[in-house]
Order: sequence, then structure tokens, then C-alpha cells
Amino acid sequence: MASTIPDTMKAVVISSPGAPFTLKQVPVPQPTHGEILIKVLACGVCLSDYFVQQGAFGTFPRIPGHEIIGVVIKTSEAIQGIGGLGHLAIQYARRMGFRTVALSTSDSKKDSAMQLGATDYVDTSKQDAAAALQDMGGASLIVVTAPNAQVMSGLVGGLGRLGKLLILAPVGDVPFDTAKLLNIGGSVHVWPAGHVLDSEEAIDFAVRQGVECLVERFPLEKAEDAIKAVTSNVVRFRSVLVMV
Repeated sequence: MASTIPDTMKAVVISSPGAPFTLKQVPVPQPTHGEILIKVLACGVCLSDYFVQQGAFGTFPRIPGHEIIGVVIKTSEAIQGIGGLGHLAIQYARRMGFRTVALSTSDSKKDSAMQLGATDYVDTSKQDAAAALQDMGGASLIVVTAPNAQVMSGLVGGLGRLGKLLILAPVGDVPFDTAKLLNIGGSVHVWPAGHVLDSEEAIDFAVRQGVECLVERFPLEKAEDAIKAVTSNVVRFRSVLVMV
């Protein structure tokens, strides 16, 4: 199999913080101890790729991208075996039996959210999110995917008794009203990407319950367009780079 692996490959490279995404030919890396080599067929684009471009993580030059789908084409001697947010959260929550409320900064996603399973929709540009949630009885769980500290802070007021605020977006310091949290026995949680068993359970649930990941496809040469679709919040609902 190794003989069919080329010496070079196409990659989107960021040369320095703030530099554009540039398509280049780069050497194909070789897997070392405990590593595998994957031929990437498609790669999701998310806000963390934008933050990488702006210099928030790592060193440069840098090749971004971490949401890949591909085929293992080479393994090192230590490998024995190999065991994709908001629109998915709506589907998962509804299929788990929850009354599911979608929050967004405009009504542009209302129809999509309702089709995906949301029972209620709040346009936060016209209505206070916390007040709206309280009118519904207070949320048992609020999943925050927007990387906005002000949004996170304000949503504490939307929690019901013993409610939990679950944060999936890293933004740094966020102020919370501890008096409100104490009064309701509320709590704030964060959760990383998880491990392989989490992924297996999530995929298995998606297959059994018909959860769909809706994507917009971009060729690798249009990586800049893909990231702009994400940062401008117009993509429905994930940007994916395909290797064509």
C-alpha cells in the first residue's frame, strides 16, 4: 500500500497569523510510532479554524483542519486497530424527548430549526433569551455553542431550578451572576470534544434515530470562502472541504 502513496499532497497553509488560506503542494508526512496516515476525503470547517488563522493557537506556518473524514492508508508498528453543532444538538435533544428551544440572533434559521425538531424558536435580536426561557418555565439545560461571553453570561437568567449551562465554545473569561445560580441551585459546565467512546455512542445514536448532519460543500481551493461562510454565520449548517 505504501508504494501508492505520493511524495507530495495538496494542503491549505496559513503562513503567518492573519495570512490568507493558501493552497500549496507539501510533502506527505510519514507516520511515526503510534501514528497513522489518513487520506483526507473531506474536512469540516469551524470557527476554531478561523481562530487558528488569527494566531490564537499553535505555531506557523500551519495547516488547519481537524474535522476530517478519510481512509487510513498507512500505520506505524504500534497501531493495532482504529476504533462532526447547534443543528445536531436540536436533533439529539428532540429525539431524547426534550422540549427543545432554539436560540439565534435572527429569524433566518427559524424554518430550518423547526424542521430539525425544535418546538420553540427565540430570535434574540427581538426578544431577551433569558426572559423567553423563563416564560416557558426555565431551562433544565442550555447548550451554548456561540463563542460569545456576553451571551453565555446572560443565559444564566434563563435556567430553571437545578438548571445547567453547558458551554462548548472557548472564549476565555466569562462573568456569571453567582446569586442567580445559588438561588436556583444552578451550575455551569464545560465539555471538551470527548474520547473515542463518546464518538461511537454519538454516531450510533445518530444512525438509530436518523440524526442528519447538514453541510455545504466547498472544493479545497475555496477554503477561504468556506471559512467566511462560517464566520459570517450564513452556512447551513457546516462548511465541508472536499478533495476534488
